[in-house]
Amino acid sequence: MVTSVALALIFLSPVALALGLGEEIPSFRVVAGDGTALGKLDLLGNVSVIFYEDRQSVEINSSLKYALGNLVESDRDRYGAVRFVQIVDASSANFLTRTIWKRMLLKKSREAGIPVYADWKGSLIGRLGLVRGTSNVLIIDRKGVLRYREVGPIQSEKLNRFYSILDELTGST
Repeated sequence: MVTSVALALIFLSPVALALGLGEEIPSFRVVAGDGTALGKLDLLGNVSVIFYEDRQSVEINSSLKYALGNLVESDRDRYGAVRFVQIVDASSANFLTRTIWKRMLLKKSREAGIPVYADWKGSLIGRLGLVRGTSNVLIIDRKGVLRYREVGPIQSEKLNRFYSILDELTGST
């Protein structure tokens, strides 16, 4: 009995049903504080690096975000077409706090220099195999295929793998 319950929980958990590496990402829609929407079709044709976090985990990979900004500035020919996407899990927002969330998204967008989008329902968590409460980093290729997913801080060997995949997808050596 315990074994069958454990197996059911494993097979029904969001991570078990999640998108695997090499699979095409599902359609989705997230919205920035100014109402601008972003979906799967908007990513096609670009290599995209997606940071999916909540309010408490947004700083976990801030050094990587900073380094990527410097990388683009130093070599626009190679990395200028990489799309950086910041998505915040806003599923804890409710009718009363949604306006405050939108204002914070606009503020964070101005600070980051890129739109910060909200996943208002938290629907991307299960569909992409993301983990709530920490930083999730994805690399999506030009065809919309998941090439990299990491949960938590990206350091050392994980960082080398991240850059290796990014270089491979952008045609860098």
